[in-house]
Amino acid sequence: MGVSGLLVGGAGWAAIELARRRINDALSHAGGNIRRIADVMVGEAESSMHHWLDLTMAAGEALVVLGVLTALLGSLPAS
Repeated sequence: MGVSGLLVGGAGWAAIELARRRINDALSHAGGNIRRIADVMVGEAESSMHHWLDLTMAAGEALVVLGVLTALLGSLPAS
């Protein structure tokens, strides 16, 4: 689960960056206030997605560390 969280977070960040270029191209055809309003809305959505993907990656990292610690403790000989 931890590695999956890391993959989802990384892939999400990459998708946002790729989509941002296309959105900028689409917004370049808009003019005036419409462009500014759309740019602010897209910026807010992007910021929110980055926040949730950061949390997803942090949870994935925590699960990976927990899994490694569990594996290490499980491999210790019983006394």
